[in-house]
Amino acid sequence: MQLTILLLTAMLLQRPATAHLHPHTFLTTPEIIRARGYPAQTHHVTTSDGYVLQMHRIPGGRGGGQGAGLNGLDFASSGKNSSSNNRGKQKVAFLQHCVLCSSADFILNDPDQAIAFILADLGYDVWLGNIRGNVYSRRHVRLSPNQPEFWDYSIDEIARYDVPAMLTYVREATGSPTLSYVGHSMGTSVFFAMMNYHPQINNWVRVMAAMAPVAYIHNARIFQFYAPLINALENYQSVILAHNPAGISSNVLRQYLQFNSTRRFQAFDRGAARNQREYGSASPPRYSLARVTVPVGLFWSDGDWLVDSLDVRQTASELPRVALNYRVPLSDFNHNDFLWAENAKDLVYGQLVRLLEAHN
Repeated sequence: MQLTILLLTAMLLQRPATAHLHPHTFLTTPEIIRARGYPAQTHHVTTSDGYVLQMHRIPGGRGGGQGAGLNGLDFASSGKNSSSNNRGKQKVAFLQHCVLCSSADFILNDPDQAIAFILADLGYDVWLGNIRGNVYSRRHVRLSPNQPEFWDYSIDEIARYDVPAMLTYVREATGSPTLSYVGHSMGTSVFFAMMNYHPQINNWVRVMAAMAPVAYIHNARIFQFYAPLINALENYQSVILAHNPAGISSNVLRQYLQFNSTRRFQAFDRGAARNQREYGSASPPRYSLARVTVPVGLFWSDGDWLVDSLDVRQTASELPRVALNYRVPLSDFNHNDFLWAENAKDLVYGQLVRLLEAHN
């Protein structure tokens, strides 16, 4: 799914040993955060089905203070105390990554260009999620990653268990009953699906910012090239994707392929027999976007190879509360540019921060 990540990984593996590497190349997410001058914490939560997930927290800005704001503008002027010791009073933001990614993707750019650092400098208590199977969440109370059962999950389980467990933990740790949610790609899919399992979580979220929102993707151009590769992964028991780049079950990729081929935003089709056992019907149920009742901001671009503008239009038409429908004003702005592009700050994050502040 993430072609850019796969290419970069291949390039890195092929570089000669003497090639110059950035000093942060082999640092973990918390280590990168600290190297940038920010406080970092590591937290663990166990899902009800036994996966041990690792979250990373940036409880304040550089030097424990609050930055001047994005592009010199003071977005943190709501008067809320930014001290991480002021339990329940600080603004809280939860960021959820995309397929084959991890918490690191929100902090790889320079501090004034990475959304996690920008929010921390604006007074947010920033939490970065990691879903089951990625490099930070590869533990289970009884299963080993070497067992196929460990990798027998789809978007359904991430939406039903992982994200709710992490959000519950964040609310308890911060004392804040509500938070802002920022998702990229799969981070938006699991949010939309989650509300079909846990509609009460709508009451926990002030606003949801959806970068490259993925629900309907039947117009996505990428699948005409990568559908055969995704289907072939079934023969490898997830071994490749368990290690490169950040780890994921092949079922997740096949579920996205099903979104594309069926033209439906639905639970994972496991075959008629297992569908009957798990869903009570031979066919998987559809996810209803009508159950997402929080204000949602959609951030999309014409150059995205996964999220087509026609699919965004359908997603927007079914969401009850679209607070912002923002098209990035650059024709070649692509899927991963929402995280890694140097101009994402100017093209996306200004609008995103305004959306969050309007609902805080």
